[in-house]
Amino acid sequence: MKIIYLINSFGTGGAEKQVFSLCNEMHKGNQVLLIRLKDDPSDLVQCLDRIDVKTISLNMNTIKGLLLFFFSLAKEIKAFSPDVIHAHLPHSIIVARLYKLIFNSSVRLISTAHTSNIGSKHFKMLYKMTERYSDLNTNVSKLALNRYVDSGIFNGNKSFSVPNGFHIPDVDKYDRRELRKEIVERYAFNDNDFICLAISRLAKVKNHEFMIKSIKKALNDNKTIRLLILGDGPELKNIKKMISELDVGNNVKLVGNVTDIYRYSLACDLYLMSSTYEGMPLTICEAMLSNLPILTTQFDGYEEFICDFYPSVAQGDLEKYSKFINEFSLGMYRDNINIAKENVQNKYDIRSISKYWLTKFYQKECSNE
Repeated sequence: MKIIYLINSFGTGGAEKQVFSLCNEMHKGNQVLLIRLKDDPSDLVQCLDRIDVKTISLNMNTIKGLLLFFFSLAKEIKAFSPDVIHAHLPHSIIVARLYKLIFNSSVRLISTAHTSNIGSKHFKMLYKMTERYSDLNTNVSKLALNRYVDSGIFNGNKSFSVPNGFHIPDVDKYDRRELRKEIVERYAFNDNDFICLAISRLAKVKNHEFMIKSIKKALNDNKTIRLLILGDGPELKNIKKMISELDVGNNVKLVGNVTDIYRYSLACDLYLMSSTYEGMPLTICEAMLSNLPILTTQFDGYEEFICDFYPSVAQGDLEKYSKFINEFSLGMYRDNINIAKENVQNKYDIRSISKYWLTKFYQKECSNE
């Protein structure tokens, strides 16, 4: 089977990691092509190159070059002759649908959203206008899917929720004590510090401002609390400024992007998330696999992933969030660590998710059934 994955860019977000994982699995027995709308530096592209998955960037950076872009896209699609195009994220979904319209293409198209956030009114309008050109729609959680269907963006008769999956690592191969020692020495922490971890793109929607203010408040009761923030993004400068203004530079460290997040998650004590909205946060699953307890704000659909394993906090409730951080530091809320880990292993293994895509959607779509 020939599969094209279409995505806006290939940075370090959850959707990008999911597409990488799908490419990594699907190329075993299938022909896979990844097309990026924009050309941006990415370690994930280099990883795909190493396993001989072809990637193409179309450099869609200006409106002026839009017509040329569509002809370039059509050329690549025609040359590859795919059985199915699987588009991820709004820009790619709209582009794929417009491609079918402009070139009167009959190729099967799957449109996958990764969040409950619909976006601007312009995107909402474009979604509705091009819906007929999508053969199948999916979102990563039931709540997110229902929001798209209820808004008239997705046709409920051809829309499904499909969770993201990822490679389940053998975390037992790591030496937790050595990893802890590395982290303590690298960031000048103490052995008995309570180290929190956050992993995400540094964007406003992740609400790092709320998280850092909560750490500042929690420090009033526990001076041993520390926070490592992994990731990069447009809010880096503002976050650095806030850390300086709140005088928490010794407690909050910006790490940047890392290749192996488990070298951090297995060395920390608590995973923090403060997003205003999310799709399916794979970092929560990675934290659960690391036996990390989790504290998160209540974004749409969080219950599907947190279940009843850990407490959560309403958006903006700084007092309660900082209170929970301190309670976690005292050893509370750790009873469900093993159950949470087993839940992830059973539900989100990328091998099972890939097989589900292939047998239920890709092959079925290509047979016109």
